[in-house]
Amino acid sequence: MLRNQKDQMEESIEIILEKLVQMTKDVVAKISNEANQCLNVVLAKYDPFRCLAVIVPLLVTDDEKTLVMCINCLTKLVGRLSQEELVAQLPSFLPALFDAFNNQSPDIRKVFCLFC
Repeated sequence: MLRNQKDQMEESIEIILEKLVQMTKDVVAKISNEANQCLNVVLAKYDPFRCLAVIVPLLVTDDEKTLVMCINCLTKLVGRLSQEELVAQLPSFLPALFDAFNNQSPDIRKVFCLFC
């Protein structure tokens, strides 16, 4: 649906994206994996600015799994932006990334290093 009915899904993509991020934390591996695949489609095919509008606020969280997933999403999204677009967006997410780097979880710090 995300690939073949993009026009119909476009209107609700923010809600879909947020739900997919939540579903990637599901304890059932099949659900988590499918959500991750759908998330990758959304991040690759839909407006990166609308995706950023959802992902950036989620960077401010104490939930390690959500934070790791959001940093991974951010990595994929910034690759779709031009240099000028990226520079314009940096103030929206750099403070949260710097806070994430200070997180006690080594998994979060590793993901942060991969982002850079």
